[in-house]
Amino acid sequence: MLRATPAVTIVLAGALVVACSDRSGGDKVLARAGRDAHLLGAFKGRVYWGRGATVRWIDDGLAEPQSIDAAGADWASRDNFAMDDGGVYFSHHNKLTYLALDRGGSGGWMDPAGDHPTGVALDDQCVYTLDVDVEDGGRGAIIALPKFQGASCSGREAPANGRQPVPFRMDAEHFYWVDTGSRRVQQAAGIKALPRGSGPAVLIAQEDARDLQVGEQGVYWRTRTAIRFAARSPFRAPSTLVDGEIQDLLVHRGGVFYVTGDGVHGLKEGTRQPRRIVNNAGVRELVADDRFLYWLTSGGEIARTRRPD
Repeated sequence: MLRATPAVTIVLAGALVVACSDRSGGDKVLARAGRDAHLLGAFKGRVYWGRGATVRWIDDGLAEPQSIDAAGADWASRDNFAMDDGGVYFSHHNKLTYLALDRGGSGGWMDPAGDHPTGVALDDQCVYTLDVDVEDGGRGAIIALPKFQGASCSGREAPANGRQPVPFRMDAEHFYWVDTGSRRVQQAAGIKALPRGSGPAVLIAQEDARDLQVGEQGVYWRTRTAIRFAARSPFRAPSTLVDGEIQDLLVHRGGVFYVTGDGVHGLKEGTRQPRRIVNNAGVRELVADDRFLYWLTSGGEIARTRRPD
C-alpha cells in the first residue's frame, strides 16, 4: 500500500498527482486495490471496495487494508451496498447480508422474504430492498427489515420489473428505481418513484438511465451522452445538466461529481458551473462521505481528496 508524505508526487494510472500530508487529510493514495477491484462505498472516513468474494476497507486508523470473505460478496456493487455505524449491508441472489465488520464480521443473512432483492437503502431504524419481478409482471415490492428489535418498518407493493441488480435509491418521501418495463401489463420502462406512504408510482423519465442518484433537489442519472436531472416536489420534466460522454456519476450531500476522459469534475446542486477536482485521465469510479471524495483508477489504486466547498 502507498502512503503519501508531504510534497511527494506520485503516479496514478499514468497521471501525476501531488499528494499532501496524511495528517492534513488532503490528497492521498490509500491502497492498491487491484485492476479487478470496484468501489462499494464510503462512510465516516472509511472506504470500501470489492474484489471477488471479498469485501475490503481502510481508514486513517488502519495501517493496512482489512478484509472479510462473505458468501454473495461477489455480487456487491455500489448499487446494492450500504453502510452505517453498525456495519455494511448488500443484496445478492435471494438474500440480504449484514456484516458487523468491527466485530469480526458477525451478522449474517437477513431474510427479505422476497425472491429477487436488489439494492439496499437505510434510515435510522430500517433496511430497505427492492424485490423485482423478473417475469415482468409488475408485481414487485419494497421490503423493509428492522435494524433492531422494536423498530417500526413499513414496506409496500411496487410495480417493479427487471433483473438483478436494479439501481434502487430512497429519500425521505420516495423510493426510486430503474425499471425495464413490461409489455404484459403495459408498464413503461424508465425511472420510477413510489411514495413511501401511499399513492401510485410515478414515471419520472422514459430513458435508458445509468448511475441513478438522488440528491437534495431531485433525481439524477446519466445516459450515453449526458447527465440528466429531474426536480421533484412535484416531479418536473427532465433536463440536461451536463453534455458529453460521462463515465461515472455520483451525487452526495449537495454535490454532483462525475468522471470524464480527463478526470473528475464537480458542481453544487442547483448550479451549472462545474470545475475539475481531480486531474487524472485514469479515474474509473467514485464514492464519497462527508469529508472526502474517493476514486478508483484504471490501474487499481484507491485515492481520496477533500470534498470541495
